Amino acid sequence: MKRFLLFTLVIIVIALITLFIRYGERGKQYAIAYLVEQIEEKSDLHVRLGNIHFTSLLHIGLDHVELLENEKTVAAIDHIDFQISPWELWHHNLVFRSVDIGKISLFQPLLTDPPPVEENTLSSDFFWDKIPFYIKIMHLQINEILLEKTLAPYLYPLESSFFGTPFGLSGSFFLDPMGKMASVDFSFQLQKLESMQIVVNLTQITELLDIQARLSCPNLSHCFQQEILPKDYSIQCFFQASALPDTWKQLLNDKTSENESKLNGNFQLSYKANSPEASTPDSPSLDLLLLGHYGSLKGLFTLNTAKEFSLRKIQGVIGPLLVEGKFALDKDHKIDGTLFSVTSRDFSPLEKWFHITAKGELKAECTLSGELEKPTIFLTCLVDPLEINHHSIKNVQTTLFSSYTSNGLDGELSFNSTIEQQEIRGFTHFNWDLKQQLALSDLKIESSKTVIQGNVLTDLAQKNFKGDLEGQADLSHLSHFFEQQFFGLVDFHSSFSSKEQLSQGLKSTQLIDFIMHAPDMQIGDYSFQEAQLNASVLNPLENPVISFKMTAQQGKGKEASFKNFSATSEINSALKEWPFTVACESDYLGQASLKSKGVWYHTQGRTLLHIQSMEGIKEIYPFSLKDPIHLTIEPKGIELSPFSFSLGDGYLYASIHYTSSDVNATIRSENIPVGIFRFIHSFPSEGVFSSNITLTGPSNRVEGHLQIDLKDIKFHSDTSLIFPPLNAHLQADLTDALIGKGTITGLSPNPIELNARLPLEIDMAQFNLAIDKDKPLAVHFTAEGQLASFFEMFAQIPSISVSGDLKSNLDITGSLNTPSVTGFVGVTNGSFEDLDLGTFFKNIRIEAVLKERMISLTTLSGSGAKGGTLTGKGSGEIDLNKNLPFEIALDIDKVQLISLENAHGTASGKLVYKGSTKGAFLEGKLVADSTEVVIPKHVPDLVDAVDVTYINQPSHEKPPTQYVEKKKQLATGAQFTNRSSK
Repeated sequence: MKRFLLFTLVIIVIALITLFIRYGERGKQYAIAYLVEQIEEKSDLHVRLGNIHFTSLLHIGLDHVELLENEKTVAAIDHIDFQISPWELWHHNLVFRSVDIGKISLFQPLLTDPPPVEENTLSSDFFWDKIPFYIKIMHLQINEILLEKTLAPYLYPLESSFFGTPFGLSGSFFLDPMGKMASVDFSFQLQKLESMQIVVNLTQITELLDIQARLSCPNLSHCFQQEILPKDYSIQCFFQASALPDTWKQLLNDKTSENESKLNGNFQLSYKANSPEASTPDSPSLDLLLLGHYGSLKGLFTLNTAKEFSLRKIQGVIGPLLVEGKFALDKDHKIDGTLFSVTSRDFSPLEKWFHITAKGELKAECTLSGELEKPTIFLTCLVDPLEINHHSIKNVQTTLFSSYTSNGLDGELSFNSTIEQQEIRGFTHFNWDLKQQLALSDLKIESSKTVIQGNVLTDLAQKNFKGDLEGQADLSHLSHFFEQQFFGLVDFHSSFSSKEQLSQGLKSTQLIDFIMHAPDMQIGDYSFQEAQLNASVLNPLENPVISFKMTAQQGKGKEASFKNFSATSEINSALKEWPFTVACESDYLGQASLKSKGVWYHTQGRTLLHIQSMEGIKEIYPFSLKDPIHLTIEPKGIELSPFSFSLGDGYLYASIHYTSSDVNATIRSENIPVGIFRFIHSFPSEGVFSSNITLTGPSNRVEGHLQIDLKDIKFHSDTSLIFPPLNAHLQADLTDALIGKGTITGLSPNPIELNARLPLEIDMAQFNLAIDKDKPLAVHFTAEGQLASFFEMFAQIPSISVSGDLKSNLDITGSLNTPSVTGFVGVTNGSFEDLDLGTFFKNIRIEAVLKERMISLTTLSGSGAKGGTLTGKGSGEIDLNKNLPFEIALDIDKVQLISLENAHGTASGKLVYKGSTKGAFLEGKLVADSTEVVIPKHVPDLVDAVDVTYINQPSHEKPPTQYVEKKKQLATGAQFTNRSSK
């Protein structure tokens, strides 16, 4: 009842005062004067205050408040409006339902120093007894706060958007001195940006005063200067600490105490990248490279009154890094006992920065020492193994030692690793200006025969380099990163520079000039002599432009060789046409030269090639491109525009359309000189060929037609014609099998005929052309002609000549795995001569019968040059799994096997020749009927001599005491015995 009467009395008094002030001008003036007096007394500032408005009960407004120091305006408030809750007065609480402030302008800092704080200003109860009643502001709103730009130096490191541009503030506040609790919650609304929030809570429980603070900032670069904190990151901070009030008092007064007391607490920090997409996956920012998209740290801390500070049990993640450690400062602000350990299995930032794939486990330790503002850093890192682009690098060790100087961070960096049992070592001095420039000096990398050295200045923000690198490199190191094998040494020099591009707002652009020279190098199956590469790269990490020229005096591959090779191109990522030129000469299979130019382009698995011109000469035949070639290669297929070539007096036309679902291809040629191709035994050839090939249908089941004509084909050596000119005609249809027939004329009086049905399948979807070895086939072959023509065409051996009449009629059925052959092969009036041994057989007759999978040599007969006979029989099996095994029994009777200038020999015996396509051998026993060796008195060094061993020598004859030891052996496996000698 007493409380209700007291509350009623207070309301009546306030109402009377309100009415008096509202309707009495003298009352207003008195209230304003009293308020100004109190402010000036407490702050030593001059105050100008406008009118006070009472719009309703306990709803008060102030117009224009101005604070001055030395007649200069420090701050100005255009309007303040606050509303007091009358019901809370019943509980002795001063509660403001709202405090609204229109605009606060701050012009300059205070020039006078604040009065010193006395030792006894703060009691053991901190400040709870200074304000004896409960105060609460439920809603505080400041619409505009304007910080003039003159304040920027005094409020470092706030971001420039805080100055000259209004921002708002909202929040709440309460103070409960009886409960010993206080709380502040402020949010700053920056123009067109999210708000930054600060929350502070104070609570005293028993003797300990606990303070908790929380900071939430949506974008650090909008709140603080960018050189202090990373760009475009949001941050959440939490801080909690407890200590005795006296400890808080000593720490806040910056006083040390001999009686040490401690403040203990914990902290949590987390951050997150606001716009990861702002940095493209191919070009991440430096902040994302170092900090990643997310990070968090937590730990415990201690601060004592001796001003010694320590962080303990620090744990968290920084991007892909797992971090643990501790940190300590002594009273002189020197770092003591500080160690951090870092581990990581995630190399995605490096993958995006360098455009590689990387795997491994990083283990690192970092120690700090020295002054807090200029610490000394020692860092060791180990990755074992490190996989880059699926290639393993073992024992990657890095050591860094650095210290702060007036120029930034100076230090030394060394590393070593092992690639394919070859050690790589590196060392450099470096300087980092703590902003964006990193200078590497005395850089040197060594490994086996590789040495790279130079000086490089790096702009980390622009990703630019300046400087030079030169040395010698062992190309074999590249074999670990590519499928091809590399060999050879190259000398190189590269220079890095940058230039400003006005069209891009003075953006710095990287330029790299590169020269490489290799006296002798090999890449895969290709070797190059005196190869040189000149290249320049503009802006390599963003929209690169690459220009290069590659030359080589000579080169050689498995099937070709060339000389005077030259190729140029310019690759501009901003354009879709990259010009190129190619020129080379060759003396492989005849003289040839080629020149070509055009444009090409490659993007996302799609390659475009536009050959505008191509010309050259092969042997005596010029060739040139009549219509430009447009070739498109992409995952879904290939498109080749119609084009034509002139080749000698003939032409070639082609058009190809291929996708994963269908194929449509046409290739036609007319009167193409076969001498251009020079394909059998590397002999020049004469004649022409024409063709017409069409392929259509689904990619997995192509059908088509094939026709090839050869006319007046002549193969000849440098001195004589080997066999007469021939003509051939072949045509075939491809449906579910390849069905075709062909004829060859010129090798024999009668045409050679071939009819075949082969289970050929063309699957363009899988790029597969194969004969099904299990499906049935049918081939009919007839031939009649001179054996010499066939022998010279398919198996030319200079020391052996054959002749005779060949006749063959064969039918092949079954399948490729289980063929069945029926027919015969016969030779009559045949001869055989080995010019090295002088062996000669004539009147050779051969008859072989083929039935199913067996070959029977029914007849083999012949006679020697000076009499004697050769007969034989044999058999074989047509079985590819057994490599076509065979066995032939030979019977030789008084045949002259050796007929040389100084040696003649006649022998008889039985031999067996057996084996397969994998190898064969001759065994048996020959008996020398007669031998004759003439040994000259003087044998020239270049003349072969025979090693003579006498057998059955009469006892009264002496063996020769001198002879020239020169051996010529015939490894037949035969055993020779002697009946007589002359």
